[in-house]
Amino acid sequence: MKRMDVEGKQALQPEKPAYPWQILEADGETWVIVRWKEVVTTQPLRDLEGVYLENFSWELLAEQEEKCFYAGELIFQIYYRETDITKKEPVGQEPWVEEFLFNESLFNEKNQENFASSAGENYNQETAFSSFLLAGGELKESQEDRDSLAEETKCRKVILPWRCWLKGRGKNETPVLQKVHLTQAGLYTLLLEALIKLEKRQEFPSQGEAALTTTVEEEKMYEMTEDSVLEPLGFSVERAFWRYTYDSRRENLFLRARKITSLIYVSTEGGGERFLLATGPEEEETVIFKGVTKSLYPAILDIRCEQMKPGLIGTNKIFYQCKHLYCLQGEPPQSKILAVAAAESDVVKREVTLGPALLKRNKPGERWMKKKECSDKWRNRTIITIKL
Repeated sequence: MKRMDVEGKQALQPEKPAYPWQILEADGETWVIVRWKEVVTTQPLRDLEGVYLENFSWELLAEQEEKCFYAGELIFQIYYRETDITKKEPVGQEPWVEEFLFNESLFNEKNQENFASSAGENYNQETAFSSFLLAGGELKESQEDRDSLAEETKCRKVILPWRCWLKGRGKNETPVLQKVHLTQAGLYTLLLEALIKLEKRQEFPSQGEAALTTTVEEEKMYEMTEDSVLEPLGFSVERAFWRYTYDSRRENLFLRARKITSLIYVSTEGGGERFLLATGPEEEETVIFKGVTKSLYPAILDIRCEQMKPGLIGTNKIFYQCKHLYCLQGEPPQSKILAVAAAESDVVKREVTLGPALLKRNKPGERWMKKKECSDKWRNRTIITIKL
C-alpha cells in the first residue's frame, strides 16, 4: 500500500534551543542534543584550532518492558588561541577623506549587488567567528594533531553528562554520536553542541495465524516556517490516542491516531545553535490491513520505520519518503499470559488485626466527666425533648 500527500505541505515550527540538553523521545528512537556555552578567557579569542573526543560512555540504569533509561557522559578537548593585545597609536586619515570614501562605497555596484542578494528569501545569516561542524567519526585526536598545534594554543576540557529514556520494544542498538558543532559565540565565549542518537531494533515475529504484517509507503512534503535547513538529519514520529475501525464491507482495518512529526536538522544560520528541532502535529488515518475476513481488534500493534529518505528542496522544504512496517497480533503472546498468571499467584492475602499497641479512642468529654470535682455539678440533669 502507498499513501501520498504531496499536494498539501505540512508546516513545521522550530523549537527554541534548551540547555544543558534538549531531548526528543519518539517511538523506537531518541535524539539527545547536549549543549555547553561558557566564557573561557579574559582576552578576546583569536581563532579555534580544533575539537576532539576524549571519551563517550553510557550506562543502562533501568530497563522495563517498553522503555529503558540511559545515563552517559561526553568528554571533549577544545583547542583555541587568544589575541595578543598591544597598545598601538591610532592611525587614520583626515575626516573629510574618510567621509568621501564612505559615501563612494555606498554607490558601488558590488555593494548594491550584495544588498540585493541580502534582501532575497534565500539569504543566510553568516558570522565572522570560526566554527567546526564535524561528524562523529572525525573527532579522534592523533599525536600528529597535537604536534601541529602552535605554542600559544590553549586547551579546555569539557565534560557533558546526559540522561534520557528510550521507548519501544526490541533490541537496544549502541548509542551513536552523530555530529559535533563548536563555534565562537562571542569575543570570550565558546559554544559546543553534540548530537546523540539511540535506537531500538525491533524484529517482528514470523508470519502466522496470530500475526499479520503489511507494508505502507508514505510520501509527504514538509515546509519550515521560520528557519532554513542546511541538512536534514532525521524524522521522528510520536503517536497517541490510537483508534481502530473495521469496515466489514471492504474488509479493511483502519488506524486513526494523533501524530507529532519532528525534524532534526542542521540550521544554515551560523554564530549560534546549529542542531535544532522542528515539530508539527497532524492527524493520521491509514488502512493498515486489507482483506481481513473477520472483525479483528489488535491486541498488540508494532510499527517500524525503514528506508527513511529525507530530501531537501531549497532551504525550507523537505520531501519525506518512508516505508512503515505494521505487525498485528490478535492475542497477546503466551509468554505474557503466563507472566501475568504467575504474578497473580504470588499475591499473598493478609488480614489486618488491631494489636494492643493501637490505643482505643475515647468518647468526647469522657475523661472530663469522670473527674470527681465535676460529679456533684452534673448530678441533677434535666432532659428536654422537643417534638415537631
